[in-house]
Amino acid sequence: MKTSVILAVLIFAYNDIIAFDICYENKIFTNSKTKITDTIRIPKFINNKPTNTLKSVFTDTLINISFYDHQIFDHDSISLFLNDKCLKSPFEVTSEIENIVVKLVPGKIYYLIIYSCNQGDITPNTSTIIIKNSNGELVSKLKSVIEMNNSIILKPGRNTTFDTVNGRMVKEMVKFYSKSPEISINLWDHGIYDHDTISLFHNELCVVRNFELKCNKQQVVIKLIPNVANQIILFALNTGIYAPNTAAFQVMDGFENSKFLSLTSDETFCGSISVFYSNRNNYVDEIKSQNNLFEELKDLINRYRFQFKRRT
Repeated sequence: MKTSVILAVLIFAYNDIIAFDICYENKIFTNSKTKITDTIRIPKFINNKPTNTLKSVFTDTLINISFYDHQIFDHDSISLFLNDKCLKSPFEVTSEIENIVVKLVPGKIYYLIIYSCNQGDITPNTSTIIIKNSNGELVSKLKSVIEMNNSIILKPGRNTTFDTVNGRMVKEMVKFYSKSPEISINLWDHGIYDHDTISLFHNELCVVRNFELKCNKQQVVIKLIPNVANQIILFALNTGIYAPNTAAFQVMDGFENSKFLSLTSDETFCGSISVFYSNRNNYVDEIKSQNNLFEELKDLINRYRFQFKRRT
């Protein structure tokens, strides 16, 4: 369900009162076709200018936002919004870079929006903001335009893998290499139907909650994060009548690339799948090559360890 409400905000700047008419929209975000995972409010319109989302990026939980005029200083003015909060009221940008530090909550979705208040003395408004992680790594750039409000989606803390979930150790069972930006997972109880109940996580985002496994297949669709490991984690809420909790997976990417596996999970550990997808060439081959090299190194270490034991 989507609802909108008009909110008038009075913002003081340069001894003048600037009135903003902001139309908010409640957005529902989900990584699954079966479960709502996050709801936020974003400015859909500011002073009748629509919000244009350019892309989605992954960030640290602590980010640095810099803003400046990337051309001649001509009194360009902007405002910055983070979801429904005004980070910085209308202000002039200069050739000198100014910074603000923003703390984000892991697992939440944020819209960072730049609003052009004017075009300065020389058209167009040439304000630019730069988003960096806490270690100085560049995340993205965002430029202002007078016709609309440009924005990007910030997703903090989502390109890392997890060793534990709620105190339980995560065991990787298998790797899957997808040719598609989304995968379908058929999920069912591969043992006796005994009311096994699970939650399913994509990295730290819960995509299926309190889900009872049945004998017939039920499908979940998950959008993948490109160029990183996508952890699909099975968290057992109970073990049913007969322990452990047993789940069967059939993972498909729509390109006749599929894999069947069974995951077991109990109250001490969680089973997981690592899924890799890339929107750049040869990435999957690179990952496979790295994994093969890692396995060869492990075999070599074990071989020398065995020989050393025999000598001693």
